[in-house]
Amino acid sequence: MEGSTPSREPAPERSRAAAPPLVLLAGSDSRPPRLTEAGRGYRALAGHKSAELRIEGRPLVRRILDRLLASNRFSDLYVAGPSRIYAGLVDGARLVDCDDRLEVNLRTAFEAVREDHPHGPIAFLASDLLPEEETIRTVMDRYADAAPCDVFFPLAEVPDEAAALGPSNWKPQYRIRPDEGSTPSTILPGHLVIVDPDALRIGLVYRLIALSYRTRNRPIGGRGLAMLRGVLMTVLREDLRQLFTLGLPDLTAAVIADGAAVVMGLRSGNMTRERLERAVRRVVVSYGHRRRYPRRMVRLPILPGVLSLARDIDTEEEARAIGAEWPRKLLPDRGERHEGRGQGSTRGSTRLKA
Repeated sequence: MEGSTPSREPAPERSRAAAPPLVLLAGSDSRPPRLTEAGRGYRALAGHKSAELRIEGRPLVRRILDRLLASNRFSDLYVAGPSRIYAGLVDGARLVDCDDRLEVNLRTAFEAVREDHPHGPIAFLASDLLPEEETIRTVMDRYADAAPCDVFFPLAEVPDEAAALGPSNWKPQYRIRPDEGSTPSTILPGHLVIVDPDALRIGLVYRLIALSYRTRNRPIGGRGLAMLRGVLMTVLREDLRQLFTLGLPDLTAAVIADGAAVVMGLRSGNMTRERLERAVRRVVVSYGHRRRYPRRMVRLPILPGVLSLARDIDTEEEARAIGAEWPRKLLPDRGERHEGRGQGSTRGSTRLKA
């Protein structure tokens, strides 16, 4: 693949930001995910879902890649997953062989992308969903309008209609005010994120993405506490490193203060999009980058009509809703239908390979 032109600074050009490379994270959930109480009775799926789920005889990963290619919004496509599973399935993309914890897979994929694209933003997309082609174009055009930015993470607005989510209606939803004084919107987080790694505390970001995925189906209070516990040693090490290099050791305080504010704001429905963006920027963007580029922002747009980016396939019912069939090995034993320990568990949990 042809790489982008090297640069010493995060690139502000719209043309580069409008067509980043994309990594499809195609590992496995070795155990079924934890479902909420609203999901009681649904049957959870596990395994390499993007390879094993079939739509009209074709693997889900192939369907996703076809839509990404047809959108014409990415410079290159990569699939991060085990070659023993995905070899021969991912024509049009570079296969990055990895089969470890999510943090390790992210790092491996990042290093592979940097061989072709030494600088600039990178998009990451989960592989257990089927985004509509028009949704991909809409979201990426919004990204092009917002660029350059340090992080772009779309939030899918949930319509008021009760049937809008179909069999995904059990997933935790959040209330965020688009602006001060506005009525809160109900949202689901999308499973696409575009980041400029040169701007970020990248090790912390890997950890946060993994924890976010692992706890995605937990209520906000328990989720926030689990994520704080999960990153505490990482942020303490980062602050010690800052002390030794005469930097500002502000990360631990930012994570605790901003994390608590975000959890309380989301629980009450009083969190605004702008306050959430500022909190995320203080935590994940390096202090030096914030000083050099004070106008570069984290963008978390609330977008209507993009639910296909938020409906990841955790259950048999969600797979059936997109017309997918699956082998029996994707299904857990009946004793694991609802309480099966998966990404949301903290002790005895699965080794995430998404």
